[in-house]
Amino acid sequence: IVGQAVRKRSMADPYSEPSQFPGDKPLNLEQSLEKVGGWGRYQLVLLVIVNILWMPTNFLVTMLPFMEVKPKFECFESDTSTWEKCSEHKACSSGHYRIDESGVDSLITRFDLYCNKQLIVGVMGSSLFVGAMCGLLLFPPLSDKYGRRKLVWWLLPFAPLSAFLFTFSVSPIMTIFSIIIAGFLLNPMTLIVFILGTEFFSVEKRWLVGTTLNVWFAVNELLCPLTGLWVRDWKDLSLYYLVSACACLPFALWLDESPRTLGAVKKDFTGLRKIFERVAYYNRRPMFLDVVEGEENPTSPNNAEGGALATSLNDTGDNNRGIDDQQQQVPTSAKKTSILDLFKSRNTRKRLILSIIAWFVSSFSYYGIAFNIPNLKMNPYYAGIMLAAVEIVSVAISGVIAETFGRKRSLVGSFALCGVSLIIYWIKKTRVSAYILLGLGKFGISSAFNLVYIVSAELFPTKVRNTAAGLCSTGARVGGALAPLVVSSFSIIGVDPLSAFGIAALIAALTSLLLPETQGMELSDDIKKSFVAQETDDTREDIIEEK
Repeated sequence: IVGQAVRKRSMADPYSEPSQFPGDKPLNLEQSLEKVGGWGRYQLVLLVIVNILWMPTNFLVTMLPFMEVKPKFECFESDTSTWEKCSEHKACSSGHYRIDESGVDSLITRFDLYCNKQLIVGVMGSSLFVGAMCGLLLFPPLSDKYGRRKLVWWLLPFAPLSAFLFTFSVSPIMTIFSIIIAGFLLNPMTLIVFILGTEFFSVEKRWLVGTTLNVWFAVNELLCPLTGLWVRDWKDLSLYYLVSACACLPFALWLDESPRTLGAVKKDFTGLRKIFERVAYYNRRPMFLDVVEGEENPTSPNNAEGGALATSLNDTGDNNRGIDDQQQQVPTSAKKTSILDLFKSRNTRKRLILSIIAWFVSSFSYYGIAFNIPNLKMNPYYAGIMLAAVEIVSVAISGVIAETFGRKRSLVGSFALCGVSLIIYWIKKTRVSAYILLGLGKFGISSAFNLVYIVSAELFPTKVRNTAAGLCSTGARVGGALAPLVVSSFSIIGVDPLSAFGIAALIAALTSLLLPETQGMELSDDIKKSFVAQETDDTREDIIEEK
């Protein structure tokens, strides 16, 4: 009864009783979210739904290498007049070979993608990243304008469509087209869902969204080879992709619009209050009264724009309401930021270039190892299970390593571990050492991929941090798109592709030595102050000595 009374009172128009808000200070968005609960049952349910909506993309990315498993080749030996097992490169070079397709039904066997046609296999993998690059340029800005939930509802229905085209494709062109659609529409959707999820969490709990998504991706990476041990037909594997794409559709209906979009963009404070009421109801908080308690009298000037809550949502966080208006006025040119601000300082330019290199190599080597699984001289499914288990461990402890040894040392060490392991694997490999070296390489690059997110976020001031992250992410997409092409090209000429990924990781380790240590460094919000600090302090060691 009490709960219903509170809900009914919370639904009432707060402006109808202005006397109940006796001049309390207005609440900004973070304070309002804390009032209704920045972590509780609502966020737990939202976390589960965000992970479910990532399923179609996760399934496609992790299953694609196992849909490209190669059959066994046999070459005719003229000396003995017998057929003996041989590599694909030797078989294609001799021209006298036969293929044992028993137990293998993949995209390669379905479309006869052997020898010179191997490059088409690389194009299939690269098309996912090419589509993602194009989609990320278009849809995230639209989500800022029209709303996160609306874009998710627009894009998610294309998941079953792309999965259907992929499952029942009759040619390599149709397969590539379906993968491009998935990359173009579903990859941006996952990013928008991720951002939408983080905006409902308190500052202290936002790390849960990224961590659970990384662990969930690694779990999907483990489930795919386990499934492949019993399901060898690529069409049966693709049906899992189709089922996951259809199953996630109803869960999108549960999503609420982003509070930041409603408050700062759409100015829909009635809708914002309803969302806060729903969050409070799930989290068993005192509902909406605590949130609007800071709203000013409706006759005040603030209410002309929707009340004090509107003012607080549009507030930049300074909350210097007692300062004279002339002191708060900032020139328009100082407020605007652009991509050119990243190139105004020598050290900022250097950090941006080094960060892009780190992101590029992380994606290049990570997906290179994944797409090279069918080329390994070992059971691809056992290799996939081993690599997925290693990644789960790496994701779990990489943050602890970074806090213990520092960001820079951990990043350099991760790249170096990957590079050295893959190069040794390339030079000298035995059956036992191959698993160990490949596992160490996977551990190193998975750790590096997680660390570049942390390091890049701490290198740049707040006002250009998203711009810098966008450029770095573009570099990662380019690296991911090149990785399958390198795997196919090197296989055609008979060179182990892991050599290229190992050398790239060593180069990234050397370039990462030029980055400053960011552990414990305060994040800068002001661009000019950040530029001055970067010009006067080239390294983290100088800052420590000065302090």
